[in-house]
Amino acid sequence: MGMEILYVTSSFPSPSVQIWDARFLLAEVSAYSINGAKVTVLTPFLPGCPELELLNSNAKVIRFHYIWPRRYETLKRPNHPIYELKGISSLIKLAFLLASFLWNILKYGKHNDLIHCQWTPTALLSLPLKLLLKKKIVVTIRGSDTRLIPPLVNRFILRHVDAVVDCFGEQPWVSDIKTKFTAKYIKLPLIVDIDNDDKCQNIRLFKDEDDRHLKVLYCGRLVNLKIQLNNLPIYELIDACKELIDNGIPIKLAYLGDGEPEVISTLQKKIAENHLEDHIVMLGGRFNVAGYIKWCHLGVGGIAHNAVSQEFTILGKPQILINGTDNKSTLWSHLRNCIMVEPNNPRDLAMKLTWAYHNKEQLPKIGEHAKSDLKHLIVDTKTGGKVYLEAFKGL
Repeated sequence: MGMEILYVTSSFPSPSVQIWDARFLLAEVSAYSINGAKVTVLTPFLPGCPELELLNSNAKVIRFHYIWPRRYETLKRPNHPIYELKGISSLIKLAFLLASFLWNILKYGKHNDLIHCQWTPTALLSLPLKLLLKKKIVVTIRGSDTRLIPPLVNRFILRHVDAVVDCFGEQPWVSDIKTKFTAKYIKLPLIVDIDNDDKCQNIRLFKDEDDRHLKVLYCGRLVNLKIQLNNLPIYELIDACKELIDNGIPIKLAYLGDGEPEVISTLQKKIAENHLEDHIVMLGGRFNVAGYIKWCHLGVGGIAHNAVSQEFTILGKPQILINGTDNKSTLWSHLRNCIMVEPNNPRDLAMKLTWAYHNKEQLPKIGEHAKSDLKHLIVDTKTGGKVYLEAFKGL
């Protein structure tokens, strides 16, 4: 009989209604379920999503209610992390959500062999199951939790869980966590879903019979945090695109991902002001990312060894990365397995895109080098599920 896993997370996508919050988590759940594990995803109710959603014969999502009347269940909204909310009313609702989360973890956790928590707060809420019922607790740290939760709290959580999944390779923030916090870290590859590549809608800009355009795909959430913290060139791409077009270089750019209304509005305004509607398209959130990646020559949006970066990598696509702190002490090397650009520098970005256009025949080689150099850090769902489940059985 397969392992039974309670997958506890504050966010999870809903394929049935095309809401893709925390899309990357779907790959893990799919990996476990196609390898025989029974998976129950437990997450707070998100307006517009079904309370019970069947992903496949081995996986389901339960979205629990946390306040009454239901119209006040507004803590969870698409594209808005809970930590962005402010005000007394949000704090009161948060208290109800945490209490309901704890109750539902206890309710469903007793029927499972292992609790896999996403982000440290859900692991804290799951620890009573370890104390009361000796259940195994595993947590995957994903960055925002160690940035926003006090170190003392994280230290307590990581010391008491059974294992911490270390799946983001060697990069500065991971090394910093492992130095700061004592825990049983289990090193595993990152699971990436490359199978959902059909029905690529609104891809008209990439349809280019003579392949003369440079096709660039930005993939990831469009949020201010990635601009401020990671220096991703979300806006600079438009400036660079305009420069290339003014210089007679054909380029097509697509943004794949949802995000904050303010950022999306600014992008749309910049596209219109520069009369780039025939060159740039906003695709919105999608699940079948692989299909869009296969259309492009060059990807943007990756940070070190995160899910976006590894999706480009496993498909052999070269990508633009920022020459900054996030990518220091990693396996990335300029013009061997990626193209590095200077942060907050649209001129440098335009120069690198110009080089990519004139050296388009070299781009597949850069992508293949990335795939070869980082192959030990990435795995598809079929193989990844086996690797993770074996590791969990050994706890």
